[in-house]
Amino acid sequence: QACTEVWENQSWGPDSTWGPNINSSGPSHFSTVDDAAQEEVTRLQDITLPAGWYWEGEWKVVVVDGETDAAGWSYASDFASNFQDSISGCFVRRRKWRRKRCRTEGNLDGRTTPEFADSSSTPPPPKVEYLIPPL
Repeated sequence: QACTEVWENQSWGPDSTWGPNINSSGPSHFSTVDDAAQEEVTRLQDITLPAGWYWEGEWKVVVVDGETDAAGWSYASDFASNFQDSISGCFVRRRKWRRKRCRTEGNLDGRTTPEFADSSSTPPPPKVEYLIPPL
């Protein structure tokens, strides 16, 4: 068993609402935690695993006391800045999603990086569950 973690990235838009990042220099709507994957992925359901892996459970938001708000968001003035749990003076936000994955029997493929794929089907949106670490 292992976990896959991705960032959901948003920016404050000209319509005064939060939405997918519109700044071309920042990360896409969803990116790997190390920001390596910059392909345009707009839904968690479009994130697939390499051959030899399968999902176990649903995507869950990671909430960290003192680092995120109650919905898992952390905020910054831009994506290159340090993130905080306060929205004051901030124009971008991100939250971490985590999902368990398991190897299928006989998997000899050592890859562990999720792949981003375009999906022609429209699965239901993920059920939001918050991971609250113990105090």
